[in-house]
Amino acid sequence: MNIMKKLLFLSVMLFTLMGYSQGLNKTKNGYTKVVNTELSKKEIYQKLNEWIATNYKSAKDVIQLNTEDKIITKGNFSVTFNASKYDATYMINNSLTFSIREKKFKIDFIPTGMSYNGSEVGGAETLRQFLEPFDNIDTFTEYQVKTSYKFFLKMGYSEKKSKREAEKLRSTSKDAYNDYLKNLPTWNDEIKLMYKSIEDYVNKKGSDDDW
Repeated sequence: MNIMKKLLFLSVMLFTLMGYSQGLNKTKNGYTKVVNTELSKKEIYQKLNEWIATNYKSAKDVIQLNTEDKIITKGNFSVTFNASKYDATYMINNSLTFSIREKKFKIDFIPTGMSYNGSEVGGAETLRQFLEPFDNIDTFTEYQVKTSYKFFLKMGYSEKKSKREAEKLRSTSKDAYNDYLKNLPTWNDEIKLMYKSIEDYVNKKGSDDDW
């Protein structure tokens, strides 16, 4: 199996997320959590802007909306997964929205696409698997074939060729499903770390300016 097919398998198979953290809920297309704090609305707003500036190369480039009530960013982060004997690092495009009130704020995270070496390898259709757990190889395989068919069509393949290429995935579904199970904890950890990073930064005591 060549590297491009392995990358395609990985883009199709790796995205499901089960409940893992109290207070973090699944939505139709992402995840949400309400965080309580002792800070004022103004203080929360300032802390969130600091977190964005710290975690993105250019806050100006990723911030789409910035008001005292809501901050919306569109950025990405990297995740390295393993497909059989190959490691591949993907950029996960996403929308991150912060809704701010007195003494609490809400974090809404929506994954919107993924790329490898600058080329898109999966969009919303693939990333929807974040919200759909696969308990067995049969349901996983059917979703993989269906999603791959749509992906091939988007790449410009004919309907006939797209169907033919997607059906080929059935012959390697066992390996793909094993990779999916193996890499699932990696994705879970990335999401948990992101939410924890935001919450810890807002609620941390003191200031870096106290020197």
